[in-house]
Amino acid sequence: MQFDRGSQQRRNRAKPTIVGTGLVALDVLFGRDSTNVETALGGSAGNVLAILGHLGWHAVPVAQLGKDAAAVRIANEFSRLGADTRFLLQSGALATPVVYQFPGTSEHSHEFSFRCPVCGRKRGFVAPSEDDTAMSRLRLIDEPDVFYFDRVTPWALTLAERYRHAGTLVVFEPSTVGSDKKAFQRAIRASHVIKYADDRIADLQDVDISCVDVEIQTHGKNGLKFRVTDQASGWHHLAALAVPYVADTSGAGDWCTSGFLYALVGSILENGGRGQLSTRRVKESLRFGQILAALNCMEKGARGLARRHKSEHLVTLAAAIRNSMASSVPCISGMADGESGRSRHEVPTAKVSAMSSLLCCEALAG
Repeated sequence: MQFDRGSQQRRNRAKPTIVGTGLVALDVLFGRDSTNVETALGGSAGNVLAILGHLGWHAVPVAQLGKDAAAVRIANEFSRLGADTRFLLQSGALATPVVYQFPGTSEHSHEFSFRCPVCGRKRGFVAPSEDDTAMSRLRLIDEPDVFYFDRVTPWALTLAERYRHAGTLVVFEPSTVGSDKKAFQRAIRASHVIKYADDRIADLQDVDISCVDVEIQTHGKNGLKFRVTDQASGWHHLAALAVPYVADTSGAGDWCTSGFLYALVGSILENGGRGQLSTRRVKESLRFGQILAALNCMEKGARGLARRHKSEHLVTLAAAIRNSMASSVPCISGMADGESGRSRHEVPTAKVSAMSSLLCCEALAG
């Protein structure tokens, strides 16, 4: 693919713009004693947009949320990042997704659930309704640099196809193929880059990926592999990175994606806004993403690194590490470039027996 940021609208922007849709949720993180609780904007799409917003990009989240406290919290956090929140639509018929994260059986693993451990209410992802309100408003942002989506919905498919036709880099990060194979194939055809975890999707042999430029498969603590599909060099492996200690692996995959996009688009901009998705450029960009993912594993929470460090420091640090790295880096147990260590089993009742009604989903969201 020849990526071109040469249009007048893109050239006039002071910073890259990403439009994204998919899982935008409120994350609720419980400590090991089940009483220490933190809440934050989350979900795969939510995290990628928020991380790039922290790194200085202009983020435009597109989502349909409920009319509840969780939606207010999400919108406020995006606003603090300078994001365009006009397309965070609210519906009284829906509940904003809430993801509960509990410590897993091992030191750094986690269990995830959409079901409130107190009242039992399930607040999972629901595909947006067939409402063209957001679509018509998004004509104000016709040419973002990147469009990201992690769920196959009518909104996502419409935007992906439209933006690909306009020259935007389209990135698809599915967590599953799903039951609608035709819709999934349509999403693949609209995408330049696809990234998926091997423990969620084994391979894409039954899917036509001839329109895809870059395929990335993550392997948790074993790193990742990628290939540029129009080149004959095949798959390339990048080992996971060693860090002095691991505090939390949640969000590692989102940091890897965000860092990859930050470095990739940055490299193209340095080339006057034009460039190819070459093997070297993709490799260097993925390594930058892996470094950010590794650094975040030394912090608590999916975006703990952003809470501790300013964007300028993060970018400088990651670039310095990448420039000084040897070609071979050992893996670290518990490290995750993708979705390693995550499970979506229902949380055992015993873990929440001591909780009060104050820990219910609406109270946590407030």
